[in-house]
Amino acid sequence: MTLRTRSTTTALCLLALAFAAFPSERLQGGATDGAPTAAPVEAMPAYDGPRSSVAAGVAPFDVAAQWAFADTLPAVVRDEALIRLNSRFVLADPEMPVRLEEPLQPVWVKLRSEMSAAFRDTLRAHGGTLLGYSNRHVYLVRAADAAALDALRRWWQREPLVAGTQAMHPDDRTEPMVWLDYVQRDDWSERNFRLVFFRDTPVHEAEALLAQVAVEERFALRSEDDEQRLRLEEFPKVHATLTPTGLATARQSPWLEMIELEPVPELLNQDSVTLSNAAPVYDAPYNLSGEGQVVAIWDGGFAEFGGQHHPDYAPRVISAEGPSGNTGGRRHAIHVMGTILGSGANDGQTHSGTGEPHARGYAPNAEGLIWDFFGTIELQRQQSRHEFFHIADNHSWTYTIGQFGSYSSYARATDEQNRDLLLSYIKSAGNDGSGDMTVRG
Repeated sequence: MTLRTRSTTTALCLLALAFAAFPSERLQGGATDGAPTAAPVEAMPAYDGPRSSVAAGVAPFDVAAQWAFADTLPAVVRDEALIRLNSRFVLADPEMPVRLEEPLQPVWVKLRSEMSAAFRDTLRAHGGTLLGYSNRHVYLVRAADAAALDALRRWWQREPLVAGTQAMHPDDRTEPMVWLDYVQRDDWSERNFRLVFFRDTPVHEAEALLAQVAVEERFALRSEDDEQRLRLEEFPKVHATLTPTGLATARQSPWLEMIELEPVPELLNQDSVTLSNAAPVYDAPYNLSGEGQVVAIWDGGFAEFGGQHHPDYAPRVISAEGPSGNTGGRRHAIHVMGTILGSGANDGQTHSGTGEPHARGYAPNAEGLIWDFFGTIELQRQQSRHEFFHIADNHSWTYTIGQFGSYSSYARATDEQNRDLLLSYIKSAGNDGSGDMTVRG
């Protein structure tokens, strides 16, 4: 088969469309030093109750109980000061406490309205870096050093836009299942985790942390020269084996955004064509067949036997990584590729050419790429999009990690890629459950 590559002109057109599709954020409020500030904000009424869900006796990550705690707060306190995190609900402290002895630890900053460009510029001028956003008007900030953190604190105290702050807690960078099964237990010796670094992490700091906490580095994206430098700017995640002591140390690191269980791919099958009621689009007036489109699948092996693809799609499919060295999941991969691209032209048992229309896939005239899921999928998706201009990819498998439906760093990175690369991502929901209910975990 011949797969088209994307031209520079096409890429520029798509980039222009992407900017048009995502209008600039509306900015308001805020002030710089020496400039007029916003109108004074009325002080919140006195509140003497618990300052966090944990202080109220709620276990970390207990979502229902966290919302029950929020419902006990006066409405003005909830609207003005509540910081909602996965690990806990906590009230921003109007005294703006910071830990000068740990100046690099990130700080949650609760604002009373959207962050303005002026506020952002003043933050940077005081030595602050924006690391992320949690929920309504809550931002995660890192100071460059102790002097910068002290300057930020003094500015926040006189800035009407700032409602309060809270220091980042180790639980804030810990996935729920890591906290439940490993932080709260001591009956384990080693476990494989995925360490997600903040984007501003210096390489030498990441290397020092790994040397301190990791029994084994299982995967990291490194340069191919003799230096073997971590390429965090491209892939800020490292898979490593940790002990309980290593995990405890990692949870205190200011450079880690999240600690997750290392994901383990697990194959899933679905009667997807029937369930999705896709058959009507094959006929008039739509007459859709996938002609001229490229799709990609990631699976537990390559969709081939003996180096040969199934005759229902062989002329239209290539293995993006060359001949497969893994055969464990190839039967599943053949099934998935046939579900997507199978022409139905060959009898499923004898390959006699008599035809098996029930074996026809979603897009019987499309072209396809097949990858196995043992590599770095985020980087492979980017490569596939830029080299072969595929429009969608399929993942009929899941990760045995954390709570089903939890928004992990993998899910977040996938959403960002879908947005930035203009890709559609099709992911299986699992086979467990009964009737029309699919559950997992």
